[in-house]
Amino acid sequence: MPAVRGFLAMEYFLLILNRSFIVFTFPEGLYISKFSGPVSSWTPFFFVPFEKIANDPDIVPGSEDFKDVMKPSGSFFIPRAEIASVDYVPTRKWGMGPVPHSGKLYVRLTSGKSREFILLGSQDGEAVRAAVLSGMPIAGLLEPLDQIEISEHAVISEDAGLGVARHIDGPDVLDAGGIRRQ
Repeated sequence: MPAVRGFLAMEYFLLILNRSFIVFTFPEGLYISKFSGPVSSWTPFFFVPFEKIANDPDIVPGSEDFKDVMKPSGSFFIPRAEIASVDYVPTRKWGMGPVPHSGKLYVRLTSGKSREFILLGSQDGEAVRAAVLSGMPIAGLLEPLDQIEISEHAVISEDAGLGVARHIDGPDVLDAGGIRRQ
């Protein structure tokens, strides 16, 4: 499976406003591209079209696609040397309503500033944390269903020797029967 270097995140600012990013992890630092301004809970899956961009292994610094992704205003770069620590908290973010998310990632900078990124969708927060710290690709992502191999004999039935019984000689009032060894 190709290396995945991007993840989707939301950040709150000015108390109630939000903006969303594709965050790319590379050895030199974090490339952060804004893809949406404020959104409401009325459009909880607003980020889904951008998952393909985050998962595209061909979007790398220097490529034309990468330059196009980084063009929007609000995009920025955090050099690796400025990342002091990264913490992942798997709890839900208050105020996110029905927007699916996988917890919060706190990136603390050497300047003392901190950024809280809410991981949009279903993401492996610990794997994202490790990638942000190391600059390596994100490990632990699930494979798309069309890439999973299922063997011919994935399930083997086994007789456990259990029979199901009920009372034959009368009504089963308040007695659904029972299970016993044969």
